[in-house]
Amino acid sequence: MWHLALVPALALMFVTTAYGAITNFLPVSMRELDPVSGAALAGVMLGVLNFAAMISRYIAGRIMDRRGYPGTVLIPFQITAAIGVALMAIILAMQLPAWTMLIAALFYGAGFGGVQNEALTLLFYRLPRHKTSEASAIWNIGFDGGTGLGSTFYGMLVAQMAFAPVFGVASGVITIGLAITLLDRQLGRHRVVEVNNLSARLKAVQAPRRYPRRGR
Repeated sequence: MWHLALVPALALMFVTTAYGAITNFLPVSMRELDPVSGAALAGVMLGVLNFAAMISRYIAGRIMDRRGYPGTVLIPFQITAAIGVALMAIILAMQLPAWTMLIAALFYGAGFGGVQNEALTLLFYRLPRHKTSEASAIWNIGFDGGTGLGSTFYGMLVAQMAFAPVFGVASGVITIGLAITLLDRQLGRHRVVEVNNLSARLKAVQAPRRYPRRGR
């Protein structure tokens, strides 16, 4: 089961490590960026981030319904999340206006929400039906584990360096998950086990039915 669940779980985990850094350290960094309005904008930014995540979850679900299988937009959402965190690092490094952080939050939030949806539906799609509970548990482990690891790891980095390079590292970590997804897409196209999982059931439903010809 592990090789079926590992890729979507890692994709989610690497994206959520940045969420741990953002929720814990970006408000502080924005106060340093703009002592007057930074704290207020930090709250707005987190709201914008979660709003973008909500919208992208809906979009990812609509795309999956239209195409009939999940995972087709996982890579674009991972790229979007990495761009958002990289923008945060650039804004802090170049001391750009604090309001520009809202643009970065939109990018990361959109990628964050889309990856959540794609990871969960991929787990349900790949694993057998009797392992639905395991799929849900793996998703929660990836989400909570990534957030906790990000808070701890990036907290240790903040003690050694400035905020901007920390967010640069967080963007690089997301690209590691992106590389794993790309590798899985190239090498694992026929990896899904056809044993009573969502993939097998969808193929059975979509397959044309053949009826015996009636004699005259």
